[in-house]
Amino acid sequence: MVESSIRFISRHGLHHEGIFRVSGSQVEVNDIKNAFERGEDPLAGDQNDHDMDSIAGVLKLYFRGLENTLFPKEIFHDLISCVSLDSLQERAMHIHKVLLSLPSPTVVIMRYLFAFLNHLSQYSEDNMMDPYNLAICFGPTLMSVPEGQDQVSCQAHVNELIKTIIIHHESIFPGPRELEGPLYDRGGVAEECSDGPHAEPPVSEDLVPDTVSEHHNSEDGRSLVSESEPIEAIARFDYSGRTPRELSFKKGASLLLYQRASDDWWEGRHNGVDGLVPHQYIVVQDTEDGFTERGSPKAELEVASDGPLAEEKVSARGSVSSPTGSHVADIYLANLNK
Repeated sequence: MVESSIRFISRHGLHHEGIFRVSGSQVEVNDIKNAFERGEDPLAGDQNDHDMDSIAGVLKLYFRGLENTLFPKEIFHDLISCVSLDSLQERAMHIHKVLLSLPSPTVVIMRYLFAFLNHLSQYSEDNMMDPYNLAICFGPTLMSVPEGQDQVSCQAHVNELIKTIIIHHESIFPGPRELEGPLYDRGGVAEECSDGPHAEPPVSEDLVPDTVSEHHNSEDGRSLVSESEPIEAIARFDYSGRTPRELSFKKGASLLLYQRASDDWWEGRHNGVDGLVPHQYIVVQDTEDGFTERGSPKAELEVASDGPLAEEKVSARGSVSSPTGSHVADIYLANLNK
C-alpha cells in the first residue's frame, strides 16, 4: 500500500495543490483501502482516474492505523530534544543516532517515506506543500505526543522535527550499502525535479568574477548589475550561514545582490554586511529595464519564465555546498579587502 500510493502520487500528483492537506472522498478512500486488503493493487498501471486527495488520504490512513506510531513513543523525548539545537547539521546527526536504535524494517519505511516527502516538497511552488506544511500534515500521524505532556507545545516540536527529517533525510537515514531495502524511485521525473527547492545541487565549477563591483553590460553598454546598482531579492526560506563568508537571513528578508559568484551563490549584502547569498533560498525581483545577461540577477527571471517558477536546488541536507569548496568564497573575500 505504501509503495503503490507513493508511486502513484509521484507519477501523477507532484503538482497537485494541497496534496495531503485537502481531504479526499471517504468513499473512495475506503474502496482503495479495501482493495489493498484483498491483496489487489488498485493503483497499478498508468491510468490516472483516481482522486489524488483520496490517494493521499489512503497513505495517511495507513500510518494513522498502525498499532504503534511509526516513531515509537520510547524515543519521543530523545528525538524532541534535538529541536533545541540551533545547528541543523547537529540536529540531523542527533536524529540519525537515535534512529539507529530502531528495527531495520521501520527505518526502511521511514527512509522511503521521507525521500518521497522531500521530493514532493520540491514542487511547493505548485502544490503549496513545503517541508513545514508537510510536517504539519504528517507530524500527528507519525509521532504521537505522550499523555501528560503539553499537547500544543509538544506538537509544535514534533512538526519541527518532522520538517528537519524531510529536509535532511539523506544525511539522517543510512544508504543502501548500510541498510538493504526498497529505495524511493523518482521514476521518469528525476531530470525535471532536479530544479526543485530541496534537491541536492551540483557542485559549481564557475569562477567568481575578479571584483565585486564588476559591471555586466548590455549590448548598448548600459550596466546591468554593479555595486552601485544592486538588484533586490527576497528570501524564500530562513538561512543560517555556516561560515563567516555566508550571510544569514530570515524568510521574507530583503537582500541586495551585486552579481553571481557561481551557479549556486550570489555576492550580496544584508543588514549592511557583504557576503555570499545562496541562490536556492531567494527570489530575484524584477527590474524596470528588460536587459538580461547570463550571470546577472535578471537572467534568472528569463530562465524561470520558460516554465513553472523554478524553486531552486536547496540541499537535502538543508544547505548548499560552497561553490568549488571554499575557493570561490575565499577569492570573494579577498576582493572585498582590496
